[in-house]
Amino acid sequence: VAWDSVAATPRFPYDQNHLSFEFIGIDFNNPSRLSYQWKLDGFDADWIKPTAKTDAIYSNLPPGDYTLRYRSIASDGLMSDEHAWSFYIHEPVWQTWWFKLLLWVVPILIVLVVVWSYVRQIKARAKRQTEKITLEKELIELEQKALRLQMNPHFLFNALNSIQSLVALENHKDARKYLQKFAKLMRLTLQNSRVDSIPLSDEIGTLQNYMELEQLTKKPAFQFAIEVAANIQPDDLYIPPMMLQPFIENSIKHGLVDLGDKGRLSVRFGLEGDKLVCEIEDNGIGREAAQEKAREKSKTHESAAIQVITDRLEILNQEHAGNALEIIDLDNGTLVRVVLAVA
Repeated sequence: VAWDSVAATPRFPYDQNHLSFEFIGIDFNNPSRLSYQWKLDGFDADWIKPTAKTDAIYSNLPPGDYTLRYRSIASDGLMSDEHAWSFYIHEPVWQTWWFKLLLWVVPILIVLVVVWSYVRQIKARAKRQTEKITLEKELIELEQKALRLQMNPHFLFNALNSIQSLVALENHKDARKYLQKFAKLMRLTLQNSRVDSIPLSDEIGTLQNYMELEQLTKKPAFQFAIEVAANIQPDDLYIPPMMLQPFIENSIKHGLVDLGDKGRLSVRFGLEGDKLVCEIEDNGIGREAAQEKAREKSKTHESAAIQVITDRLEILNQEHAGNALEIIDLDNGTLVRVVLAVA
């Protein structure tokens, strides 16, 4: 090191820790007998013994503050003044205090983030599960309401009374026929109330039996028809149970009640994209006239069944969007469109 050319207290990076120092002294009396002595504070425990060597080499100095003290000794033993030169060697990044702190902080932060993320996932999963259970509970309650509404006691009484009349008239063939239809309707209704979805063919069979039994209780009876589009495979399409019967019941009891055998009821099934469109159309007196008749009888005409179906559709839309209900007033009669996302 040329002392005069180096800044005071230089700072070296950790990988520049191999340093050599050269001394040059002047002794006019006996230059060849001049010796040197030095000590590196921070590394040497004591002064180096006097030597004729004019250089001091230090290799692999650890990071830290150092001060090199040096002096020359003449042949007569006279020592020069002590000189000192300080320098500093930086520690590598991985030995700095902040890096060591990071070695503790970063893993802790990672653990905290992982735990937080895991807890958040658990909470989100629990929330989704709770919402799902709530929806399922509401749907079950609505389906139970739909079942109670479908098992209308007046309809049951009228149907059984009509079958009893056939027995009394000794029309045993028709009595057995309608009794079988009644038993099948009850069985399908109870079976369908236990599941989330049923084949369209089962729904058609249930509606067929229901309308035939309604015909039995009405004299003269209305006429009905069920139409299924050619591109529909009823056994392969699944829909929520008990979605259409309340609308058919409304048509029969409020729309066709005074038309007798002139009453017409049409139930149609078609596909629009991935949606099943169910249409129930009658040529009855329409909703306004039905409501007016209800007011004349001092009764409030409010279909609880329609509200239940509407609530069920809203819940179904939270899982599969596209379910909808539309009631259209026609010039002669009413058209109900129920759109269902099918599986």
